[in-house]
Amino acid sequence: MTWATFVGAGIVGVLLWRRARSAGARSAGGRVNGGKVFLVGAGPGGADLLTLRACECIRRAEVLVVDDLVHPEILRFKPSGCAVIGVPKRGGPNAPKTPQSSINELLVHWCATMGKRVVRLKGGDPLIFARVWPEMLALREAGCAFELVPGITSALAAPCAVGIPLTEKALGTSLTIVSGHAGLAGEDFGVLAQSDTLVVLMGTRKLRVICEGLLAGGAPAARPVAIVHACYRPEQRLLKGTLGDIADQAEGQALSPAIIVIGNVAAFAQDE
Repeated sequence: MTWATFVGAGIVGVLLWRRARSAGARSAGGRVNGGKVFLVGAGPGGADLLTLRACECIRRAEVLVVDDLVHPEILRFKPSGCAVIGVPKRGGPNAPKTPQSSINELLVHWCATMGKRVVRLKGGDPLIFARVWPEMLALREAGCAFELVPGITSALAAPCAVGIPLTEKALGTSLTIVSGHAGLAGEDFGVLAQSDTLVVLMGTRKLRVICEGLLAGGAPAARPVAIVHACYRPEQRLLKGTLGDIADQAEGQALSPAIIVIGNVAAFAQDE
């Protein structure tokens, strides 16, 4: 399935949802019985990094609600007749964004109203910066059955892809994982600067702010930094530097999606 087809399928899915809702497609009790939602982590790359449980959920799905960071290869496991609804939610001023409230409504509709077996596919792990909590709350409020299925988070997979031992005994006895979406706004840079190893998700657009904050918090300019773009995908690449120079190296480069590893263990990164 191409991305154009994927997006088109998402538009069709939303139109079908709106049509069914306006037609009042419900049972006498207000719902069709038997629906269930599976909140599934698809991992950071292709199908070979799926868990067996995730693969089973996809194979039995009637509706797939899919983030745009999910590798297209994974969709080959869906059964014939399964509807695919794309719900992109990327950072950046011009990136496509599906409101979280719309995603919540989609899940509740296909489960509670239509009684379908719904798989909500998220890149990485659904519980690591994947906005799964609002979906869980919406499903609970609607009385929808759901199941959480873990996946491999990019916070661990990206360092693995380039050979970074996050907790190497002599260099990395503490590990901190943070979201860099807002440039670590509200975080204590003095505390973060003391972490042996810092893993930053969604931080490339705020890279300079993050580096400057850590330097101001007391981290040395020579502290190694590794940025891993698109781990476990054909376009994977590695950018290495230090807190003092990595922002200049990354200037003007399209690095998202990427994981930033800051700490002495980042010096071990190799792009093989």
